[in-house]
Amino acid sequence: MERMTHENDSELREVHDYLLGAMGVNAGRMLYDEMEEMKNLMSEGLCHFVFTKVNGETREAYGTRSSDIIDRYYSAGTGKGGRHGRHTATTFPYFDVEKKDWRCFRIDSLLGIDRDYGI
Repeated sequence: MERMTHENDSELREVHDYLLGAMGVNAGRMLYDEMEEMKNLMSEGLCHFVFTKVNGETREAYGTRSSDIIDRYYSAGTGKGGRHGRHTATTFPYFDVEKKDWRCFRIDSLLGIDRDYGI
């Protein structure tokens, strides 16, 4: 599978433009690189990441966008519906394998991804 970047993926292009505009080139580019890596990891498997919730709490999550992994939850009868998370320029949807449902977080609240975690 071709690696997704802001040059070939409209969602990443929106994320790229938002972050560089909101945070400046250096900080925006650093966070964009994390988001790009996260989207690529989630498209093929699971990604372990940490973000700050709207209420200020720090949350660890295990997310995916891989239809193969998501289908396992639905076929086992544990999923809460087949809807895909809604994307905006400032939020990133993912399927939370612990909550067994779609969730999202503000992209500027990402604290980091665990590059040593992989499935």
